[in-house]
Amino acid sequence: MSKVRALYIDEDSPIHRLDGSIKFLMLIVWIASVFLFSDIRVFLMFLVGGFSLLRLAKIPFSEYKPLLIFIIVFTIFNSLFLIIVTPNYGTSLAGSSREVLK
Repeated sequence: MSKVRALYIDEDSPIHRLDGSIKFLMLIVWIASVFLFSDIRVFLMFLVGGFSLLRLAKIPFSEYKPLLIFIIVFTIFNSLFLIIVTPNYGTSLAGSSREVLK
């Protein structure tokens, strides 16, 4: 028989004891908040909060490590292609530019 990995990890934590609809609502609010703010400080706050919630849920790092690697690689490729396709995109967002290489 093949070993099938389930997405659910049975633990006894405050996160696991929450109702599914509350967890779904928290996810929707989380995603909307991330898209509303374009500030690195807010992103870092959400990142620290997310890792804190994962730790509180007692989910082992090995379970979400592949997803984390995928997100990091996807973000790097997305940033590189954005720079290649539209190099002045950041300038239009910030409204200013600074020459790095002279």
